[in-house]
Amino acid sequence: MDMIIHFDYAKKDQIIEIHKIFCPDDDSNEFYKQVKHLKLTPAILQSFLFQKKNLFSFHLILIKTFLPNYMHF
Repeated sequence: MDMIIHFDYAKKDQIIEIHKIFCPDDDSNEFYKQVKHLKLTPAILQSFLFQKKNLFSFHLILIKTFLPNYMHF
């Protein structure tokens, strides 16, 4: 028997909590405002934050370079 499991896009509370884990010193609500228009899965968000956690200004890099490759419309 095959099983299909649907993983939905991350909700506001998930995005904020994931961001707090990877960037505890940053404003997670401000981060959410910058990415709320994107359709992000938790896996995409965690992957990016893990790879970029040491960048000083990763918020702008996120929006301009990394995530457009993963956006689904």
